[in-house]
Amino acid sequence: MPYHHGLERKKFDACQRALRRKYQQAGMPEPDIQALHQLDQREFLDERRHREHTLPLSEASASVGGRSERCSRYMWVEEISDPILAKRLKSLPEADLEIITLYVIDGCR
Repeated sequence: MPYHHGLERKKFDACQRALRRKYQQAGMPEPDIQALHQLDQREFLDERRHREHTLPLSEASASVGGRSERCSRYMWVEEISDPILAKRLKSLPEADLEIITLYVIDGCR
């Protein structure tokens, strides 16, 4: 099963909110809470990079809109926080999504 960054990010954020409340109730100073959050966030992103770069090709493809594509190429769509925009981008033909990726992500003008 491919790594779904958006879903994993939502789980991570929910866990972090719960931890923040527990730390605040225990009387931990805010700078210490923030430092722990930053440490956890770095670990979360390291795990994402690890998964993205170590998945076998058979697992690195996902079906989006009925077509198969490599997750890492269009992974930026999963990171969009607006669910309506993300859904519309996923429904685009692959050629259109590639043009947007080249322009926005790769910086081609």
